[in-house]
Amino acid sequence: MVYRDLGSIYTTKKDFPKAIENFQKASAIFDELSGKDEKDWLPKGDIAFNSMLYGEALRADGKLDDALILQKKSVEMFEAYLENDPESIGKMLSFSRSLEFLADTLKSKDKNVESLDVYQRSVKFMLKPYEKVATFETTIPLARLYLKIGKIKQSNPNDCQTAFEYFQKSYAMLEDFKQKDRFSPTNTETYLEANQLAKSFKCG
Repeated sequence: MVYRDLGSIYTTKKDFPKAIENFQKASAIFDELSGKDEKDWLPKGDIAFNSMLYGEALRADGKLDDALILQKKSVEMFEAYLENDPESIGKMLSFSRSLEFLADTLKSKDKNVESLDVYQRSVKFMLKPYEKVATFETTIPLARLYLKIGKIKQSNPNDCQTAFEYFQKSYAMLEDFKQKDRFSPTNTETYLEANQLAKSFKCG
């Protein structure tokens, strides 16, 4: 857990080599724990979560093919994890997040059609928790997903109006939630981008 947390800290600081080094150490520990009891889902959940974060560090460091391998592994593991407890809000959120990271990497490889499909799957698993209760943990990711989908659709002239609707939806969610004053710097950046696109984006 400590190595994984360090990996996340170094990712935030954009020190990707150190982040990758710590995620590698965490992977070795989780793999060892997982091999001791095949029926124990806890270390498998740790592996899935670590693979997701590890893959994101690799993507940010430009190692896209390596990132895809880990992110696909993470998605598969979280999906199996969710099948064992399909009503778990926490597992839905984790699965949605793993799909979003996978879509980000596909987008970085200019695979827009594939990334759009994965983003939309991510939305599906984020919507259910959001509809139950609009918390920080559900509102911000869902608005961010709408923004990303809109940015893909804006590249297609035939999807221009749909892109604008996604920007408006993203901004409306963030504007409403802003009243709770719980934005982190990253989410403030997302809010500002959604605000600009919702108010200034024009078709044609």
